Amino acid sequence: MCGLYMYSEILAAGGEHFYDEKTQSSIAFFPTAGQDGGYTAAGTWISYNEPRSVSAIVDYAKAIGVRGVFAFDSSQDTRNYTLMNLIADDLGGHGSATPPAPAPPTPPGPSPPGPPSPPGPPGHGVCAGKAAGMYCVPGDNHSFVYCPQGAQESCAARTCCKSTGAGQIVCDWCK
Repeated sequence: MCGLYMYSEILAAGGEHFYDEKTQSSIAFFPTAGQDGGYTAAGTWISYNEPRSVSAIVDYAKAIGVRGVFAFDSSQDTRNYTLMNLIADDLGGHGSATPPAPAPPTPPGPSPPGPPSPPGPPGHGVCAGKAAGMYCVPGDNHSFVYCPQGAQESCAARTCCKSTGAGQIVCDWCK
């Protein structure tokens, strides 16, 4: 058998469930056909996430300082979202039921002048007389310049700058 089971299907199929404290992971084994009308064949092993392993994942994410966790597909949870709710609870709750009121708009006022645009990088003058946009650097097919700022960037490794129109470029495989 190949594929995936929803968490609710794993629970409904019965079987023997094991939790490994060292790896903090869950496994179900079915020595006989599952209690799901025989859909789960005898001898089936299923690795899955259940509340203890989900909490361990969230605890690990918090311990290393990442800003959240990812669940591939919430439709694989139970009908009342047992695992999704556990994730939300372990991360600090479900948040406010009502969104905060938007801040009142600030009255329009004069905009302060922005900083002057720096000149283009010395020597190549790519931006001279050109409209705003991106332009390939002549003689360097791996670089391009943002005009009018003159900031120079490089294409990714093994790609070359190609003009696709006035002020437009693409970094594509070199030929």
